[in-house]
Amino acid sequence: PEVPRRTRSTDVSGHTLDMIGQVAGCASKDATRYILNSVLLTPEDGGRVVATDGRHLALAPATVPDVRIAVPDAAALLLGHPDFRSETVVMTPFLKPPDPVEGKRPGKKTGEQVPDHLRVESGDHALVTRLIDGRFPDWKQVIPREHHASATFAECHRAAVIGWLRSAGRRGKEVPVELRPGKPGHLELSRTTTEGSRIEVPAEIEGQPQPVALNAAYLADALTLAPTLRFIDEISPVVSHRSDGALCVVMPMRFGSSGRAAA
Repeated sequence: PEVPRRTRSTDVSGHTLDMIGQVAGCASKDATRYILNSVLLTPEDGGRVVATDGRHLALAPATVPDVRIAVPDAAALLLGHPDFRSETVVMTPFLKPPDPVEGKRPGKKTGEQVPDHLRVESGDHALVTRLIDGRFPDWKQVIPREHHASATFAECHRAAVIGWLRSAGRRGKEVPVELRPGKPGHLELSRTTTEGSRIEVPAEIEGQPQPVALNAAYLADALTLAPTLRFIDEISPVVSHRSDGALCVVMPMRFGSSGRAAA
């Protein structure tokens, strides 16, 4: 077979690998959703790494190659190993030979070449991974462009909330948690399951957050990435956000006639 042709190598910092590791938890674990079992590296908007399972999405700014590539989540987790934390990391995509048949498909140009492997070099370590072939969803469509209220947690309180949320979904169940304003300067979180549980957490509140139900595990992922939650209304996504532009979008859960939240 024809030897793959390398594209231009890109020098990135260990920060890029940190960002890949931070968003990788939002990649899908469902093997049937092949393209979503990946972290997207895209040069859009100055460089972004993105991961989603269709129900929550994480994004972070990063220095990436100048071509869109989808790195399998297993490889993304390996890149989180401390051995890859040298000062300079080199990423080199390799192109697969052009497929004249594929070029006849709608939206494809004859002879168009796309990367099918990626080599990541860091010090004495190197990782070569096959890339995932497919059309990654339009991640920009799911990110709200406005918000009407926000709640920001201090670091000590954020850690406590994440622990409470993780314990709620410890057995792998989808546990809905409702967020609503509590007493002044506090956000109330309550599990909407039959056993129930409620906490009020000090937060810097701006505006008037509307009650909204979210999956506890997804909310924990969002708060792990960023300390500020942005709200729109009861039926819109909630976004965690931090100052460098990293964010996590969590789709809301709806309440059924019984008053319990449903996916």
